[in-house]
Formats: sequence, C-alpha cells, structure tokens
Amino acid sequence: MTANENEPDSERFFNSHDVAHVVFGCDSSLRGEGIVKLWTIFGTTLGFAKHIEGYKEANAFALFREYRLRHVLMNVPKVLAAAPLVIARARKMSKKWPWKSYDQYLDTPIREIRREFNIVPIAP
Repeated sequence: MTANENEPDSERFFNSHDVAHVVFGCDSSLRGEGIVKLWTIFGTTLGFAKHIEGYKEANAFALFREYRLRHVLMNVPKVLAAAPLVIARARKMSKKWPWKSYDQYLDTPIREIRREFNIVPIAP
C-alpha cells in the first residue's frame, strides 16, 4: 500500500484513508468511519476542504447510501460524543500525519508512529 503518484486520485485517496484507519486506531464500523473523518480533518495534512473534495472526487459519498437510516441515526450520536475528545487529542499531536506522503512509515511499528506523532486513539 503506497501513495504512488501514478495511481488514480480515488485509489490514492482510499489508500490514505485506509492507512488513517490504522494510524488512528479506527475500525470500519459507521462510528469508526465518522471518527476517522474527524481525525483526518484535525490530525492530518489533508484538512477539511481537501477532505470533502477528496470524497467528492472519489465518489465516496455513494458508499454511505448503503447504510440504513436507522443505523445512521443510531451512530451519529456516538460520533458526536467522541468529537470533542478526538479534536482535543488531534490538537495535542506533535505534528500532523502526512496524508499523502506516509510511505516512509510503512515499515515502522504502529507504536513508534503513535509515539512520534503523539497519537492517542479513541477506544472503540
């Protein structure tokens, strides 16, 4: 999994997104997806505007149509409850996670990455 400049933008975006799941300790549940989005906005070099743009370009919003309304309504409060803690922890990071240029960390143990960036994941 590398951020290859020859990959289509959507593939690079999702590779970076998948790496963020690992780095920030987020599962792939709807709650985990919401929390990784918060980490991405506040704790990576991507930021808010580019995050939204990346999702549009990758047509990722179509993926959310797969969830039932009941499931979404049950998980939104969980993500909102975690938001202040994620934002606070992202602000305490020593530096932002490099959204596109993470290749140098692919062989680094996750414990060392989290120590270097001062990342403290949110418990599931």
